[in-house]
Amino acid sequence: MSGIKPLVIKDAILSYNSSHLIEKRGKYEMNIMPNIEKDESLISYVLRFIYANGYTNIRGFAQDWDASVSDIRNNIFNRKVLGAITAWTGISVSTLESHTHNKWGRVPKLINRNSVKYCPSCVKERGVYHQSLWNIEPVTICLEHNELLLDYCVRCKEKIAMDHFIMDVCPHCEGVFSYAKGPVISDPLSLQAQEWIQSLIRSEIAESDQLPILKGIRVKEYLTLANRLSHLLQGCHSVANHSYVLNAFKNTKKYRSNNESAYHLHTNVYHLLDAFPVNFKNTMERISDLSPKIRNIKIKACLQLQYDAGLKPVFKLLAPLLYIPSHCTHKPSNLRMVPNTLQKNSRKASKVACAANHYIILDQEVPAEGFIRRSEAANRLGVSDKVQLNEFINNKLLTLYQFKRSQYYINEREFELFLENVRGTYQADSQGRTLHEFLMQFRSYKLKLVELVEMILQGKIKPTCPVKNGKLSDVVFSHEELLSCRTLLIHRRRDQKGYTKEQVERLLKVDYATLLGLERLGILQPKEELFYTSGKRRISYYDPECIERIQERYLTIDQTCSLYGVSKTVIQKCFREGKLHDSFFGLTKKYIVDRQEIEHLLEMRDLC
Repeated sequence: MSGIKPLVIKDAILSYNSSHLIEKRGKYEMNIMPNIEKDESLISYVLRFIYANGYTNIRGFAQDWDASVSDIRNNIFNRKVLGAITAWTGISVSTLESHTHNKWGRVPKLINRNSVKYCPSCVKERGVYHQSLWNIEPVTICLEHNELLLDYCVRCKEKIAMDHFIMDVCPHCEGVFSYAKGPVISDPLSLQAQEWIQSLIRSEIAESDQLPILKGIRVKEYLTLANRLSHLLQGCHSVANHSYVLNAFKNTKKYRSNNESAYHLHTNVYHLLDAFPVNFKNTMERISDLSPKIRNIKIKACLQLQYDAGLKPVFKLLAPLLYIPSHCTHKPSNLRMVPNTLQKNSRKASKVACAANHYIILDQEVPAEGFIRRSEAANRLGVSDKVQLNEFINNKLLTLYQFKRSQYYINEREFELFLENVRGTYQADSQGRTLHEFLMQFRSYKLKLVELVEMILQGKIKPTCPVKNGKLSDVVFSHEELLSCRTLLIHRRRDQKGYTKEQVERLLKVDYATLLGLERLGILQPKEELFYTSGKRRISYYDPECIERIQERYLTIDQTCSLYGVSKTVIQKCFREGKLHDSFFGLTKKYIVDRQEIEHLLEMRDLC
């Protein structure tokens, strides 16, 4: 085998103590300088570099560099790390960065993170190092050997970490990665698809006469397009292998099939757009035979492409094909795209769905002025018209009016007064938590927007608005209002459920073990309990009246002396003589006196 030899770390090297190394270049001594290979990922080179110099883990280096170990293993390096590697090797920062995934770091779902794909034939011929192109998600085939990239150990089927790959030994079964053999791909369409995808990644913009619909597209837009089109392809047999059924969603429980799934997915997306629009029309004809419920979900997923600026030219070509063919037995009219001119000339009376429960029916036409639709009201509030606005109506914060022909409207003057009250006073320099941050702060208390608005209208919470005539979503809340809201929510939870475990511990001045002991004795019983599926108690609430009875009945010796005017010596003597008993049976270090016992002794004049 020519090229780089497989790196085998012996037991002596594994037990090597890096603290005994002589510090020559900064903190670490680096005497062996391997060459960085063409197309090699920087993490592969760094691991080969430190292994060759006797170091066995990159974690210590990452700590010194103030870098994330996960980022480094995913081939993402910051400037400080690149500078440190340059100081060791003399390779320029720009050259090192060209071997990283830094430019792809912000593109979602482009990089296969925390796992490795590789071509066994490349490793056998050139040595054990990892090419940066292999961990790009759409790259599934090595075009030099026409082999499917392996993303698992062929011996034990476990995922491969970069650290173990460079060692060339699987830590689970001691299998050698370079001895493996990947499946050979002979399907011309799959190879053609990979040639286009890899040229797209290398050059950022790929020119292709075969796919004019994707001419000039970028990687990020292609991934979005592939994800949307996967909904159309879900349930189809793959063009590369008819025994494989495509699935648009990855199954996290079956990681080993992800690479194969990606291979089929991108091949079929390429086929869908190849010889456009013939293959696309054939797919739409298959979809037309599905039930409306399944078909509508698939098409609606593709309609989301219109909201991506980079894919609008592609959507213009796909949109006419998203119509359901005329011979289809099921014709969902809500999916037909009617031109705006036809919409204006064909406004027919139709029932408008209303999710609100409370509205006033008026037997008259809608006035020309003075009323607005719910969608407009929601837009001026900055909330959802189908959820929050209807909750405002159901809680009688706004009034909904139904006119003839089932049209629902809100009185505009009433709405303006409502908006003016809930957005608070205008202060251009006001700062604090935004509405969303405020609700997220109290999500553990299950605070809803409608409840917060009710608090504002009642004057319990006073927000400010830095935007003149702004929306409800523009308001901010100061730190004082946050504390006030927390107090209100604590009181609300106490009234609804009772005291929490922590509150009871503070009130009774006991720890959790004592609390459980009081429950076993029957002195204290929770009002409400929630359990994990395993049966272990997760949380419990206690009735405030029960806690007050315990505080009133059970007293410490100091409380007894103060309340009944008896000396501590007398109380201690009664305990020794057996006239008084510890009501908590030794759960606490202090004696606890039952008020009924002490009052009985006082009545019997047996307290001396």
